[in-house]
Amino acid sequence: MKEVKSLCKKGLVPMPDVFDLVMKHLQTEHCQVRISSFQILDELFHRSHAIRELTLEKLKTIVSLTLALELSDNLPPPRKFQAILKKTAIKAIDTWNDKFGAHYNKLRISYNFLRNKKNVDFKKLVAMTHFERKQEEK
Repeated sequence: MKEVKSLCKKGLVPMPDVFDLVMKHLQTEHCQVRISSFQILDELFHRSHAIRELTLEKLKTIVSLTLALELSDNLPPPRKFQAILKKTAIKAIDTWNDKFGAHYNKLRISYNFLRNKKNVDFKKLVAMTHFERKQEEK
């Protein structure tokens, strides 16, 4: 992570290229790789306006790859890391909204959509599909 931040600070790698690389790894069919990629994205999100803008443009995809809220979305194996990925993403999105929601309207709207329409519980760090919620209620 130090090397990535150093390259970004020195301007040796353009931020859009860094973001594209992180997104490529976020799409990998391995949950641990997704966790690591998301953690890098989270770190960069806090430090760079350019990364925040790019992240918000692709937020729907990022949510799909980390929370899998739709029936058509699936998180990759290993299964034991899927909950970690979800909790990591929920906690980060909650923090993003707290720190940056006032300045980024799309972030605030997306946060409220996830909380109110997709029933993401930012306090308990839980995100379930409609089907999973129905199964849990039984």
